[in-house]
Amino acid sequence: MKIPFIKFLAKHSFDMSFVIGKQLVDCLENKYDYALNNDLLKIEIQNGKFILHVLNTSNFLKFINILEDEANKKNNLTDREDAASKNIHTHNVNVSHSFLLVRNFNELNNTKTIFIDKDKVLTEHNSKRICLVVENLEVFCKLETLSCRLNVQLNNVDIIYGSGKSVNNKLNTKFFSLYNTVLCFFDIDKSGFDMYFSLKNSLKDIHTRVENIFVSEIEKYFSVSNPLPSGFENIVDYKKKNNDLLFHMDEYVLDLMRKYETGIEQEMFLTSLGELNDR
Repeated sequence: MKIPFIKFLAKHSFDMSFVIGKQLVDCLENKYDYALNNDLLKIEIQNGKFILHVLNTSNFLKFINILEDEANKKNNLTDREDAASKNIHTHNVNVSHSFLLVRNFNELNNTKTIFIDKDKVLTEHNSKRICLVVENLEVFCKLETLSCRLNVQLNNVDIIYGSGKSVNNKLNTKFFSLYNTVLCFFDIDKSGFDMYFSLKNSLKDIHTRVENIFVSEIEKYFSVSNPLPSGFENIVDYKKKNNDLLFHMDEYVLDLMRKYETGIEQEMFLTSLGELNDR
């Protein structure tokens, strides 16, 4: 949240509109009704960008000071229990624990829950050298269906349910660092790549290798896929920005997304190409 920059602009302009990031939008949403009702600002979306219109500079600065105070209080909180005791919205504070579901190949009924806090992994687990993180629950439960379409021996890996963006909870780093290699099997869209890069960055100093894994004949799935929003504004710029994090297959799949102008939800891979072609 770039509050100092917002304050600078507010002090130097009385009729201003400027582009803001999604993070600040999320922060403003908690106070948006207040700001709107008091003619402080309005937010519009133009060409996919968030535009903030400041309507009253003086009162807007007071409003920003309120946000700053809340941000400072948040930085001094230990957990959600602490937030609640200080009458601060608990959803703005990280939970003190995280958990991951882990299972072996063909052993869904023996799925294990791994609990992690800020200090350590609380659940004993004899981890294998490699884990495969699956974004969505449907695929986690039916992964055996994909055994012939993934270039990995599933009986040699720990299969982990990532639960969407929850996989990037910083507490999970302690558990993922137990592995030599973390394989990511996520949706093929911007959100999936963002999660992949975030996990990669969180483990780069621990020397745990993180890489995407894709089904075989991936382009054929693109060719029969119904168009879905990929979330990208410009894939070429995205590749340049993350060039140091990309492997060859990552670049190949990003190029396919650009070619076919679509993303793919990973549940689609549960169906064979033969079945898709017959539909």
